[in-house]
Amino acid sequence: MLINKLNRFILKINIQVKSWFSGLVKKFRKNPEANTKAPEGIGKVDINRYETVEQMQELKDKILKLESGYNKQIEKLEVSHDSKAKELEKASNDLMAEGLSYPDLLERQKELEPAKEELENIKQELQTVKGFKEDELLTILNHMKSLKLEYIQEQSQRINHEADLIEVLLKQYEKGLNNISSIHNETEEIDTLLNNGFKMLGYGWNQEMAGRLRLETDNLKKNKIMIHNEGYINKKLPY
Repeated sequence: MLINKLNRFILKINIQVKSWFSGLVKKFRKNPEANTKAPEGIGKVDINRYETVEQMQELKDKILKLESGYNKQIEKLEVSHDSKAKELEKASNDLMAEGLSYPDLLERQKELEPAKEELENIKQELQTVKGFKEDELLTILNHMKSLKLEYIQEQSQRINHEADLIEVLLKQYEKGLNNISSIHNETEEIDTLLNNGFKMLGYGWNQEMAGRLRLETDNLKKNKIMIHNEGYINKKLPY
């Protein structure tokens, strides 16, 4: 009769332990992001707070677009100028090679006037385009310069905001590590309790739960805890 009661007791304990252990592992394997979200409001950046930063970015993009457009136009004019200059030089050399008298040479050189005029027009257009580019760039650059104090102030606010967020996340990270340690300690305590209880009743218990839990969560610890620890917690700021 006593043996039957002990067997039922042991069976009940085994069922409860398996159920508890299964729930413990599931709890440990939950999505870590579920408990590491920043408090409401932290991490959300109100773009309207950083109007100067946004404006500075728009001006930067405008400069890049402006330079790209002008550079294409300038390159096209330079190619046209160089091509026309080579044609004019060749025509002039051909006249010189004919061995004409000086009066005849001067007369024939008048034939080159249209080409010379076209080359000069291209040169003037090239200088005009370069002048427009310089004027527009200078206007934008001066505008950006006038925003420097507000820009630095807003960028400082953004950095402080991110620093506050990091501080909150670090505290949650530390809390999470403590929770993991507590879960392992709880498992070891239960394991010890079972071992002592079974021994007291004359039964054996190999205290396998703590070791099994470590095996079940070893990859989880390496992949999600240690990598984060090395990649983020130990990462230094660039100043």
